[in-house]
This record gives sequence, C-alpha cells and structure tokens, in this order.
Amino acid sequence: MGGLHTLGGEDVFRPYVRVLRLPGALIGYGATFLGSFPISMLGLSVLLLIRTSSGSMAQAGLVSGALSVGNACGLLVQGRLLDRYGQTVVLLAAGPTAGLALGGLTLAAVGHAPAPVLIMLSYLSGVAIPAVITCMRVLIPVMVSAPGDRRSAYALLGTQFNVAMISGPMVVSGLVVLSGPAAAVLTAAVAATVGGLVFAGTARSRHWRPAPAEEHRGVRLPGLLTSGMITVLGASFGAGLVGGLTSVAVPAVALTHHVTYLAGLLFAASSVGDIVAGIVYGSRVWRIALGTQLIICQIGGAVINGVLALLSGHPWAMFPAMTAGGAVQAPAGVANSALLDDVARPAFLGQSYTAMIAAGLGGSALGTTAGGRLSVLAEDWTLFVAAGTAGLAIACWTVLRRRSLSRLQTVP
Repeated sequence: MGGLHTLGGEDVFRPYVRVLRLPGALIGYGATFLGSFPISMLGLSVLLLIRTSSGSMAQAGLVSGALSVGNACGLLVQGRLLDRYGQTVVLLAAGPTAGLALGGLTLAAVGHAPAPVLIMLSYLSGVAIPAVITCMRVLIPVMVSAPGDRRSAYALLGTQFNVAMISGPMVVSGLVVLSGPAAAVLTAAVAATVGGLVFAGTARSRHWRPAPAEEHRGVRLPGLLTSGMITVLGASFGAGLVGGLTSVAVPAVALTHHVTYLAGLLFAASSVGDIVAGIVYGSRVWRIALGTQLIICQIGGAVINGVLALLSGHPWAMFPAMTAGGAVQAPAGVANSALLDDVARPAFLGQSYTAMIAAGLGGSALGTTAGGRLSVLAEDWTLFVAAGTAGLAIACWTVLRRRSLSRLQTVP
C-alpha cells in the first residue's frame, strides 16, 4: 500500500509494547482504563437502579439522561480547570466528589427520594466523573516523542476505552444478578474515585504543569477556536450524529423483523471491528496525511451505511457491514484526536479535547432524537440513508476545510 510502511505481522503489538515501557505509561493507562469503567457502567446501572426503586421507566430515563448531560458539562469544566490549575488538584477533587455523589444517589434511590433530588444527584455525579481520559490525552505528547509511537499511543487510548465500553455493561449485568443494581452503581463509584486518585498520584500527572497564567488571561472562546479546531469539532459532531442515527436504526430493524436480540449482536460486531482496526491502525506508520485519512474514513462510513440500508430487509446479512462500519470508526477517531496536536493551541489542549468529545456527544444526542422521530415516520432503511447522507455531508465539510488541518490558524 502506497501510504503505509508495512510491519511484519508478528510486530503488530511491538509499537504498543514500546509505548507501555515508557516511564509512567503502564500505570497511566491502567488508571485510565479503571477510570473509563464508570462511563460505561453508569448509564445502564443508574437506569436499572431508578427503574427498580421507583417502578417508572420514564423517571429512570430522566435520571440517567441527567447523568449524561452532567458528564458532558463536566468534561468541559474539567478541561478548562486542567489547563489552568493542573491535573492533580482537579482529579483529587473530582474523584471523591463523584464517589460521594453516586453514593448519595444510591441512598436516595433506595430511600425513594423525589425525582428532582435524584436528577440533581445524577447530574452532579456526571459532572464529577474524573476526566482521566482527557488527562492521559494531554500527557501523551509529552510522554511519547516519536510521531509513529505517538499515533500508537492514541490508538491504544481509544482501543482500551472501547474495551471498557464493551466490558462495563457486562460487569453491570453480573452485579445486577448477584447483588442488584445498587451494587453496580456503588462499584462504578469506587472505580471513579480510585481511578481518579491513582491517576492523580502518578509521577507523570503530578509533574505536568499547565501553561503560565498569562497565556490564559483575557483569552475568550473565539481565541481558542483555531480554524483547524472548528474543522475537528465539526467532524466530531458529524461522527456523533451518524452514530446516533445508527444506534436507532439497528434496533429498529431488529424489532421490525422480530429478532430483538440481534441488535446487541450487531453492535458487538461493530465493536469487534472497531477494536481490531484500532490495534492494526495504531501499529503501522502511515504516510497519508491525517486529514486525508479522516476524509477516507468518513466517506467509507457513508458508503457502509448505504450498504446497510440495502441489507436492512435481511438483518442476519448485516453482520459484515456492521463489522466494517466499526473498522472505519477506529482510525477516524484516532486521526481526529491526533489532529489536535496540529490545530489546537498547546496551552488549551485539555479544553480542546473535551470540546471535541462534547461535540461528539451533542451530535449523538441529536442523531438519536432525530432517528427516533424518523423511525416513526418512515421505513427502517431511511435511517441508514440519513446516516450515510450525514456522513457524506461531514466528509464534504472536511474536504472543503482540509487546508485548516495542516497548520495552526486563528479565526479572523
């Protein structure tokens, strides 16, 4: 392949071994993995806790939704605080706060507290979940100097997050069977607290210093949004929008064909494709520019959604396309994250990363909402067409703005 410097098959994991052998890397990634579990566990465990205690799925949805909104807001707030005051003080405050808030939410739910109290505690819990993934993303450029290994480090960060997203709900299911949903929420609370405190205690995190205060003084949002950052935020929002539409389309197809159980299996196939592609992508040195890689993946994802639309009448035939869809998501996510090193102001890398994640969450929320409405008005295949159309639109956005991804440019 012209854009690829090929490594031997036996060397796929060698770049990751080099990264993990760097001082502080192994414990940093371990704490990040532990801190990722609450994100994957809490959506389901809080939903089940409130549903069990109140008997109302509507109330459970509101409380669980408040957690997601709080998490998005907390990412933005913690990103700004990290860039201003450093990682240690933020994580030492966030970890115990998240644990206490989740403990309070559990007690309030078991005690049948009013819905507003549950919503408030759930929102606070989401805000306080330690942003360990953001902290690790900020440390990687400092910790890994070689560009090729740095790409592997980003891929490893994304892959372990995906593994946590898959295994978290499985842990919740086991805990619910053994001890009930309250135990699952409390386990997530412990993981959030311990993950934040362990990461804060690592030498890399303690020794990292934010930019001098004068670089932050007087800077407002327009000054943070470089031209390239606007492009990256748009790409992240678009990826979330496509993902939100797909997250509705797949269950809709399964329900229509009376194979509800197939939805989870199809999403699992997508996750497998994501993880495998992420590992392979990060193990190789690519000569193709990051912006071009992102565009190729965006177009590939749009084409795959078109294929899924054609296959939506035959759910069992969708497995290869779902796996391929997951496979293009991984390099797209890594490329989008890696572009921050080129387009974000170094003093505001934490805020830039959290803004990128928040943009994706916002796009996902819009996609899920629009998909739910569209599923009532039209056939299932139209959801995949909508996702493919959105994917092509965001690919056009990236193509038209690709020059902004090559260097740091401020907005006029």
